[in-house]
Amino acid sequence: MIARGINWVRVVKYVWVMASLSVWLFGSGSCATEPSCFFAQTFVFPFVIFLSFPAGLLFFIFVGPFIDIHPSIDYPLLCLGAFAVGYFQWFHAIPKLFGKMDITRLCLNHLDQAGVGEQELSPKRARPAKSKPTRITPFDKAGRTPLDRAINRTAQPRLSNASGKTWQSSTRR
Repeated sequence: MIARGINWVRVVKYVWVMASLSVWLFGSGSCATEPSCFFAQTFVFPFVIFLSFPAGLLFFIFVGPFIDIHPSIDYPLLCLGAFAVGYFQWFHAIPKLFGKMDITRLCLNHLDQAGVGEQELSPKRARPAKSKPTRITPFDKAGRTPLDRAINRTAQPRLSNASGKTWQSSTRR
């Protein structure tokens, strides 16, 4: 999402971080002047939840009842936790879930094309073998097909003597 040299995704990230930190510091400043932190918890904390929604709201629901140290400490801890889960949600989890919006296709009917930054390598051509291919005759002198010959060859066991020479049956193939 780059338009005329501006990376808008980065701009939105920086704006979110600066807005979250500003709201956190604004509420912490009001907690410094008012020890009960009524203004920060009533009017400023909803903005923190809004910026980190829905993970910040879930964090507040699950962790909020357990934090009851002192009002001037509770607000910064809740804001820091909401900021952390919101940051993880918006900058790590959501891009991993929805980052690649492309359908996986096999494209078997298209030629393989090199991408923009890739170089297409030409495969090395192998030299053709100069050996003469074996010619398989469809029928031998006895009228057997290659399948018949293969079946008959494996059906007759070949015996060997102590010298390693094989004994063949009396019928020559």
